[in-house]
Amino acid sequence: MEAREERLILVDTADQVTGSAEKIDVHRRGLLHRAFSVIVWDSEGRQLLQKRAAAKYHSGGVWTNACCGHPRPGESVKAAALRRLGEEMGFACPLEWLGIVQYHASFENGLSENEVVHVFRGRYDGPVTPDPTEAEDYRWCAPDRIQRDIATAPDRFSVWFQRYIAEEWPVARMPPGTGAPISGCNLSRGWNMTSDKSTEAPDRMADALTRIVGDLAADSGTIHFLGADQQLHLAAATSGMPQPVLDIIRTIPVGKGMAGLAVARGEPVNACNIQTDTSGDVRPGAKATGLAGSIVVPIFDGETVVGALGVANRAERTFTDDEIARLLEEGRQLAAERPAS
Repeated sequence: MEAREERLILVDTADQVTGSAEKIDVHRRGLLHRAFSVIVWDSEGRQLLQKRAAAKYHSGGVWTNACCGHPRPGESVKAAALRRLGEEMGFACPLEWLGIVQYHASFENGLSENEVVHVFRGRYDGPVTPDPTEAEDYRWCAPDRIQRDIATAPDRFSVWFQRYIAEEWPVARMPPGTGAPISGCNLSRGWNMTSDKSTEAPDRMADALTRIVGDLAADSGTIHFLGADQQLHLAAATSGMPQPVLDIIRTIPVGKGMAGLAVARGEPVNACNIQTDTSGDVRPGAKATGLAGSIVVPIFDGETVVGALGVANRAERTFTDDEIARLLEEGRQLAAERPAS
């Protein structure tokens, strides 16, 4: 399968298509392209690893996640992931999209990977029959064993899999269940609803967030409020956010990430592209959303900061002074409607 000419989808840092090119040429020139990785768990909480065939065009003979590859022009990323899982490992299972990782790595043979990687996960408990031209071995391994092995012998593992382990969210353990994709959620469950109007507050927060995101032509948004523990708690999030990202942002320490910094500083925190940001304001997990242009403003109740309102776009974006002023005013209105904590 490696010998057949294959064209890859070229993209920019916001994962917008810019063209296509032949696979080996892409890797020789280090062109940014779209890719996917699949993480597979069994019901015992073990992760499926494959040992790449020695004859692979790079990274042959090393251990990595269950499956990885590239969608073809005109093919969806999920369809490609399902196709390659069957071709490489000989089975199929439902897949859940988790988020996006971007990385660049060079290899001794002169090739390099420069990828925007869509990460999927699934659960499977049946037989595994790898194509030996793709994977020469496989094993089911507990997460703590994987971490120990990478710490002691990192050269035995692919560079991208090491990246996933370091960032943690791509290999977040799949919760118990049937193996079907896990749906996202819109609202935090962390609020202690005590007032007469508080049972309606989550719906009001979600409705307000939907309106704000739409009015600003954004693609995503979140609302957090400070709790009695002086941490930010998720009050609303737009649908479609990966579950591991929701788990990460459900509680945010003040001073950490864009939302925590907006509260700590009492001023907006803006990132033209969170995928390439080097300011230190963006937490690594934020890149999992696949979003680019982002801003978080503090929510004020009078002169007191009580939360954070964030919106983002898939493409690069710098928010104008007028848009920032509008978000700050929206925040003041949200403060008046916030649930009792």
